[in-house]
Amino acid sequence: MRSSQEVYKEVAQECDSYTAVNAQNENAFTNSAKEVSCLSCQHFAADEHCELDLYDKIVAKL
Repeated sequence: MRSSQEVYKEVAQECDSYTAVNAQNENAFTNSAKEVSCLSCQHFAADEHCELDLYDKIVAKL
């Protein structure tokens, strides 16, 4: 499912399972400065879907 950049940001901010792609290689201060978005989450597949199947559930609550 394709979505706008803004919705990806909103969903990632609400997602309890959001994990930045490079989270294990960076410290907390560096991570907090980066933009939170589905596009930067480990669980977001190349074909633009959430591997944990959380995207639609979160969008429905927005």
